Amino acid sequence: MNRDYSLPFLAALGYGFAPVLFKAGLIGNLPPVAGTTIAMFASIPFSWLLLISLKKEWRVHRLDPKSIWLVFGCGAFSAVAFLTYTMALKLGQVSAIAAIANSYPVFNLILVRFFLKKEKLTLDVVLATLFVAGGVYLITS
Repeated sequence: MNRDYSLPFLAALGYGFAPVLFKAGLIGNLPPVAGTTIAMFASIPFSWLLLISLKKEWRVHRLDPKSIWLVFGCGAFSAVAFLTYTMALKLGQVSAIAAIANSYPVFNLILVRFFLKKEKLTLDVVLATLFVAGGVYLITS
């Protein structure tokens, strides 16, 4: 099976840089809430640049109300997640905080069964998710 994993690896690279830069910014007296706000505002121009430069098949043509509300919910959960993540970065070690916060595949695996019933969960995905959970257990114990 031919899978293109370049986009997820590029995302992982970005997610690798982000907490290190954020923690470095928090070493001073910047509160996590202010840092989160600055980071979110900084993402807006980059998102627009990406949207403009995307291939034709990825551009927005028409949006349905259900999609808008689901993505709005995603934004709300992402904001809470990012805020609590940055608060944790202020208090702890980046390597441990990042590993624990990036254990979300465990929650994804559970939530997919309820919200995306047509998505097939394969044995390799379940096993990899269990390894993630095992790694988080090692860090927190």
